[in-house]
Amino acid sequence: MDPRRYQEAKRILLKALELPPEERPRHIKQQAAQHPDLVGLADEVLDLLARQDSVARVVDEGLVDSGSLPDLAQPGVSAEAPDHVGSYQIIGTLGEGGMGVVYHGRQTAPIKRDVAIKILHAGLNTERILERFAWERRSLARMDHPNIARILDAGVHEGRPFVVLELIDGEPITTFCRERRISPLDRPALMEKVCQAVQHAHDRGVLHRDLKPSNILVREVDGQAVPIIIDFGIAKAFSEADAQDERSDLTLPGLAIGTPAYMSPEQFAGQRDLDVRTDVYALGVILYELLADRRPFNDEELARSPAREDPEPPSRVVGQGTTGRDLRGDLDWICLRAIHNDPDRRYRSAAELAEDLGRYRERRPVLARPDSWSYRASRMMRRHPVGAAVAVAALAFMVVGATFLGYHVRRLETERTRALAAEEHARREGAAAEEIATFLEALFVDMDPIEEGQEPTTALGLLDEGAQRLEESLDAQPAERGRLWGVLGRVNQNLARHELAEVQLKRSLAAYAEAADTTASLPARAEVYRMLAICLHDLGRFAASETAFGHAIAAHDRVYEELDIVRVQLVTDQATAIQAQGRTEEALDMLAEGVRLARDLGEPGQEEVAYISNLRGYLLYQRGRYDESLADIQSALAMQRKLLSEDNVDLVASLNNVGGMLLELDRPAEARLYLEESQERLNRIYQGKDHPAVTRSILALGRVALAEGDTATAIANFERSHALYVQQLGQDHHSTWGAILALAAARHCQGRLQEARTLFSEGVERFIQGAGPENFRTLNARQRFGEFLKSTGEVEAARQQFELAVAGYERIGLPGHPRCVEARRELAGLQGKAAGN
Repeated sequence: MDPRRYQEAKRILLKALELPPEERPRHIKQQAAQHPDLVGLADEVLDLLARQDSVARVVDEGLVDSGSLPDLAQPGVSAEAPDHVGSYQIIGTLGEGGMGVVYHGRQTAPIKRDVAIKILHAGLNTERILERFAWERRSLARMDHPNIARILDAGVHEGRPFVVLELIDGEPITTFCRERRISPLDRPALMEKVCQAVQHAHDRGVLHRDLKPSNILVREVDGQAVPIIIDFGIAKAFSEADAQDERSDLTLPGLAIGTPAYMSPEQFAGQRDLDVRTDVYALGVILYELLADRRPFNDEELARSPAREDPEPPSRVVGQGTTGRDLRGDLDWICLRAIHNDPDRRYRSAAELAEDLGRYRERRPVLARPDSWSYRASRMMRRHPVGAAVAVAALAFMVVGATFLGYHVRRLETERTRALAAEEHARREGAAAEEIATFLEALFVDMDPIEEGQEPTTALGLLDEGAQRLEESLDAQPAERGRLWGVLGRVNQNLARHELAEVQLKRSLAAYAEAADTTASLPARAEVYRMLAICLHDLGRFAASETAFGHAIAAHDRVYEELDIVRVQLVTDQATAIQAQGRTEEALDMLAEGVRLARDLGEPGQEEVAYISNLRGYLLYQRGRYDESLADIQSALAMQRKLLSEDNVDLVASLNNVGGMLLELDRPAEARLYLEESQERLNRIYQGKDHPAVTRSILALGRVALAEGDTATAIANFERSHALYVQQLGQDHHSTWGAILALAAARHCQGRLQEARTLFSEGVERFIQGAGPENFRTLNARQRFGEFLKSTGEVEAARQQFELAVAGYERIGLPGHPRCVEARRELAGLQGKAAGN
């Protein structure tokens, strides 16, 4: 069915469903007669009507099960169940959908078990349907989660592809809860597991797009309810790195696929650029239904339009009884936020929805609040370096502790002037400040070498001793433990002790969660979440970093309502987190918003405008827009030289980026000036201590030396930077892999070809495994490996690397990138050489 035919059939059917049953056939024939070129339209719509017993069935099962069927009016596509499919015995039929039939099968060897076998309908062998079916199989294969049905096998039976799945002996989640009389207050815990499973799929680049109770089966295992998500039949790749797995034309333009009762407004309207928030919406509808025993919108509302009025909260639907009172508040807010008409007002991810359900379960304040959500993110990579001498780290620890004391003293003075009701609160704050003072005093006195007659304690030793003591003290003051763990985590993060910092920052958040008044700690928690997000980014865990920034945003927005510089920084850093996952165009859009907000702040926002210009230049470099990139970075540097101190890390970052861009433009002599200035400032900031920022400058100057023909200096820099990265960030960090490739290029220049080949191969494989096959850096690594192979006469191997690089660049939307153009030229040369032979 072509798109126009489908749209007319859909419009006529939905309008007919609004009429009394006896008037529907006449209406359908009259409307179809207005389109004489669409032969047989009336018969198709009448057939669809005949297959729907009511509006509810259209809404519950979906007007179009697959969205890609060539003929929606094709009755009787299924045939009698076969005796077997492949090597599996068929026991019976479990169900049937638009694309295929699901049979109950039995495997007898090598193990005996019952399975579910989904096989494509006979006759549906169009390229579009076969690709959709293959996509479902690939979607399931990439997931491994206890709450997602596992794929066991796949094959072809009599020309029809099939997939073998784990057989789930369970009931739809709504039926399970209703028949077992699960309390509405206990049902959110079940949905929390469902949300975590959906997040697992999202982390692998897969949207479900048809989440509904019948696709979430619940079974009992050892007395525990275990939900299992099934049927990724209309799943869709949404990450740039996975886009090659699905052709862009698998869904017809304007085609709304899924089940209308659980479809987001944007999905119902047939939008193609869906993201994780469409699954969040479906999860919200299911949660609403579990709580209120009905969906938020009735069938007639759904049939009329994708635009929906705000529904009543679940508590109001349930009524004024005990259950209604229990639902009122947190659960109402969670539901309404998840199903907000505006995607930007929903939870940003299934993980965030799961966390809020966990907060409700643990009786902690939830993040949901009407009209409080903004999709802004926290500023990435502002590491606030301590003056980097390790002694300064100890001073930072002491100064921050003293800052806390001053904060509490000022608050105590303010509270004394307020109403008598605040006196008890002020007393508690004063007690907390005294406890922190006692802790710090005991730490520094006990570690005094003069008092103890021992060797002077290093600052790192002091930090670690403080952490050990914190394990054993302040048990009665969780909020104060949260603050001190946050201090330790922040200092260790700034010293590039990322793994330790992650542990301590998470302990800070856990301690805050134990406090009696968690609302009072929101500003501090927002900062801890922000530092945790930066830490996770430095560890190369970009998706987790983005999630942590989301928590920081939520905490910030609950405290501050007006625009401030922190909110602008949130937008900027969200762009960096998104870019790190390959979503560069989305990141550029967010940076444009960040510039607008920064300018709204006037003079206080000028520094942020400069920072964003530098970051935008880096993103434009990744898109191959080199001239624009250099202009933006140089503009940022000019502003920062006027606004910032000499050793500000943002200014140093701009120096480094200008140098890198000049090197990309084959201007190494100019690049050296900026990179040497950057390294000089970094050495002052970190006082000669090892830090990834210093290591990055060593690597960059090595690349300049290689470009200028000084191979010996280049190799020395590359070997040193690789060793430092391994020590600082570990073997599995993308910066370490980059150093491997740089060393490979230098070995090539030395003529040590076997060693160079081994290093190139290792570097490419590490990028593939760690960053994904379609990551920009992975593709560039392939390209450089191809150049090496070409130079050594390995023509066929070189051709394969260039082909993979070109195809990858094109799939991520960079067909005109200079590196793609260069790779395409190399490939054409190799193919021409082969043709000449």
